[in-house]
Amino acid sequence: MASRIGAHRIRGRDRSVVLLTGESHGIAVPRSARNWADNATADEVIGFRGGPMIEVLEGFGDNIAAYACHRHVTKTDYETVLIPDIDEKLKRHEKVRIYYEIAADFGGVDPGAVWEDTKVGFSHFLRWERFAVVSDVEWINHTVKLFSFLMPGEFRVFPTADAGQAREWIAQTQG
Repeated sequence: MASRIGAHRIRGRDRSVVLLTGESHGIAVPRSARNWADNATADEVIGFRGGPMIEVLEGFGDNIAAYACHRHVTKTDYETVLIPDIDEKLKRHEKVRIYYEIAADFGGVDPGAVWEDTKVGFSHFLRWERFAVVSDVEWINHTVKLFSFLMPGEFRVFPTADAGQAREWIAQTQG
């Protein structure tokens, strides 16, 4: 098994996704997949074996870090997709908003990914302005609500059916 994993942002016809290439989660992903993905929709890329576990969502303001979590999220997904994206946003903005959407195909999260999430959250503690979590996964909803009092800024959980409302709320001007 190769030890190198590459993360490539691919702008599909409808939105941008990140495709992991190399050996990812024990699944070999050919480099030629990038060429195929250039003409694919994001949903087709996500459905591809070895596709991204964290999808960077487009169509949000530059101060909003927006993600959809798919299948089984790992520490590597945080290190190659989420953390670099958040770091870039924090270079451009004093405060950043977070939008997490837990996709229907979500299957869980590794402890290493939870630890990375905790480290990111606390290392930029005073720079979070607002959090929206969109999920129908009960344990995630309960966990988020339980620990939301620890985080600065506003925090809301929305059911998947209200994803549009969550997107509006995360983008609203505070006042």
